[in-house]
Parts: sequence; C-alpha cells; structure tokens
Amino acid sequence: MKKAWKKEAGTGAAICRRISILLLSGLVLLLSGCGLFTANLEAEDWLSLSYASLEAMDNYEFSGSTVIELSGATVSKPITFQGKVNDHRKLSVQSTSEQSQYTHPSQILRLLKQYNGNGAEVSEQETDSETGASLIKVTMRENKEDAQLRWSEQLRNQLNESITDEPEQGTAQAAAWTNELEKSKRELEEMLKTLQVDSVIDVWIDVRSILPVKLHENTQFTYLRDGEQVDESRKTVVRIHSFDGRSGETVQQR
Repeated sequence: MKKAWKKEAGTGAAICRRISILLLSGLVLLLSGCGLFTANLEAEDWLSLSYASLEAMDNYEFSGSTVIELSGATVSKPITFQGKVNDHRKLSVQSTSEQSQYTHPSQILRLLKQYNGNGAEVSEQETDSETGASLIKVTMRENKEDAQLRWSEQLRNQLNESITDEPEQGTAQAAAWTNELEKSKRELEEMLKTLQVDSVIDVWIDVRSILPVKLHENTQFTYLRDGEQVDESRKTVVRIHSFDGRSGETVQQR
C-alpha cells in the first residue's frame, strides 16, 4: 500500500510556513550544537522545535500499533503499521488494517503542532537505560470538543473506507447491500450523538537532536449503543527512528 503526500500549494502562507520551519530548524542545530538546551524550556517550545526538527528530516522510518479494548477486554488483534519517508515527501507504508489510526507521519506532525500551547506540560525527564540518551516527556490532554470532532470525522472515514465489493446495481443483492450500509450509517450517527472522548498524548523528545522519537496516545470513549453505555479505549504507540537512514543512536525501543 502506497500513499503520497499532496503537494502544498505555492501560496504566500505556504511559503511563510516553509521559511518558519527552516528558521526553527537552524535554531535547533545552533542551540543543540552549543549545548544550550535544558529541561527548562516550556512544553510548547519543545513541541515547536521537535516539529521543525522532524519536518527537516530527509529520511526516517516509523512504526507502531493500536490496541482496541471494550470494558477492559481486548476485542481484536493489535493493528500494526510501519513506513518510510524518503526525500521528505515520498512515503511508503504498510498496515494490517485499512482502519489503522496512524498510517502517515503527517498525523504525528499535526499532533505536535496542534497541541502547541494547548494544555501541554513537561511531565518528565529521563535517561534511556540502553542508549544513555536524555529524553523529555511532554504530556498533552486534548480539548474534549476538539477530540469529539476529530474522532467523529475519523470514524465516518473508517466506515466509508470499509465499503468494498459493492454488488451490481439493480440486483437483489445490491438492494440488501444498500439497506445494510444505510443502517450502519444511521447507527454510527446515533452513536456519535452521544460520543464523549478523553484523549491524552505523551511525546518523548530527544534532548540532543530535538527529534520526537516516540508517541503514546491513550483515548477513552463513552457512547450509547442500543440504549446501553459502552466504554471503549484505543491505545496507540508510534516510534520514529532511523533518521536520515542511520540506525539512530537515540531511538527508544520500548
């Protein structure tokens, strides 16, 4: 399975964004080279700089998994995914499910940028026992309304992506297939009316390279199905590694 990033329009705003990323990237290299980075930076600073650092990388790899649970019990095998980015924009990715939440590193970049200054805090500083790399852990709690909108859109997209093998129009099978599809859409919309989302995201940032090396998202859902309350959780781990084709001395394997 291969996907490609859409080319960004050459608007003034797009050019300004690219210039900003270049300036931030230069600042990252300058400060890290001088050894001036400390744990005293604010959370939004870590997120902005790590976003710029990852965006500046020519090549890197990512991998991860998502586990879905209902009432504390795993309901399916973990959804796994892995991919590579080459020359910034060329993406190849594989996943065990078309409904994987993460199949593109742009989603990681979006999260880092979206949560900038939105309830983020530096929650921990640690040293990796294997590599000796110093890491900063930034914790973010998503606004509940934003989370509800984000997941409502994602769940609708997942339903549409799951539609395959449409029967030939005009047949009895086609009529039954259409009825079942419309029923599924109605049930989803009824569920989304009651959906409540609580999402916490942790990002580990390498202090030396200012690159995000790991992301955990723990999302709790509550909704009504057939009048009964359902508690669901999705736990996703994403690792970003092999920056610029190297093995990555600061990559965390957890």
